[in-house]
Amino acid sequence: MERALPSHHLSRPPTFPAGFQLMTALPFVLPVALTVIIMLTVGETWPRSIAPGSGLMLPGLIASAIFSTLAWRITGGAFDDEQVRKLAAISCALTGLMGWPIWTTGILPSINGAFLGQERVEPMRLGKLDVSRPKGGVGSPNYSAWLEPINRGGAIDGGRYYISKEVYLRLESQKPVAIRVANSRGLLGAVVVTDYR
Repeated sequence: MERALPSHHLSRPPTFPAGFQLMTALPFVLPVALTVIIMLTVGETWPRSIAPGSGLMLPGLIASAIFSTLAWRITGGAFDDEQVRKLAAISCALTGLMGWPIWTTGILPSINGAFLGQERVEPMRLGKLDVSRPKGGVGSPNYSAWLEPINRGGAIDGGRYYISKEVYLRLESQKPVAIRVANSRGLLGAVVVTDYR
């Protein structure tokens, strides 16, 4: 004899209200939109070149978590169905993780460069110069210099520094053993490279 399942095991599939996908995509869409707005309004006015070892990964994760939580609170409150609310939480968390790199490399470096502290100059040893081409050959090449600090305990670490084409051509022609790197601490605490001398 077959046993009947209790009614609480029979669950109906959730019905998703209009705008569900758009609202749960806010943690990704918002940083993309803010990055575009900053590009159009500020452009390269605020310096964005973060020194190696002085990134904004943790502040980017915190910003992403805050906006994911806010998006979930907004979207979760709009839905009556418990299953839809749980799915909204999962979706907001996933799109928030997708937005994390955009906060870290798009918005926060610009905000960090909006207000700079006192300029310092660090002597650095020039290792080598690189030019890397984008895959597929589309886009501008990336120019970089591998630098190591001459004095230990400086404000900036050694590593790969992305430089402009003009700086690359100047260093390539002069071939200096050492250069001086001007830097300042930004609004969010990350060190910004402002000049190569």
